[in-house]
Amino acid sequence: MRELIKKLQAEARELIKDIKPSGNAGFDKYLDSDSEIKRKIKIADKIGLILCNRKKILDISTGCGWFPWVLKKMGHEVTYTDNLNERCPLSIEFRKALGLNDCIDFFYRKLHLRERTDSSIMWIYRPLPNLGSFDIITACSVTPHTYFNEVYWRNFIDDGLECLNDNGFLYISPNVGNGLYELEKVVKYYISAKKLQGWEIYK
Repeated sequence: MRELIKKLQAEARELIKDIKPSGNAGFDKYLDSDSEIKRKIKIADKIGLILCNRKKILDISTGCGWFPWVLKKMGHEVTYTDNLNERCPLSIEFRKALGLNDCIDFFYRKLHLRERTDSSIMWIYRPLPNLGSFDIITACSVTPHTYFNEVYWRNFIDDGLECLNDNGFLYISPNVGNGLYELEKVVKYYISAKKLQGWEIYK
């Protein structure tokens, strides 16, 4: 695995060498390609994706695209989704540099204006489009915002589980966020019910 890490780290450094920091620390951390590659390969190893037959994988909220890029390098068939109209262009720039040009335009939350005079906003859950079935579904950089409650995350996980093949599994590796507690409660329930392979907090 050490040789694989070194090989992909060297390739990744060359691919993103022209990308400049955005000034947003939350996104600029992904410029540390050596750390990202090492972390993503360790996740792949943890869920059994290194020495295995080719898998069909869905990566939800792919962000900069490091995980699908690593998985494709390992020979897996990967479908990945994100918001193609997002406010931070760095993710789009990353995916372009990594050759990830077929990202599906889907985001699991949708902005709605409440019918109130103060025009306050709310987010509602959007179910996955019909993308077929998968051996593994991953969400490796999903951010648990405070406005995502327990019901929201149950919808998120249930939706993913419905897209799995027999013996498939869902793996979540969230960013740190103020709403992490709600997600943690839901994840622990699904792990205890043996419906979720595992999770770890991205720091």
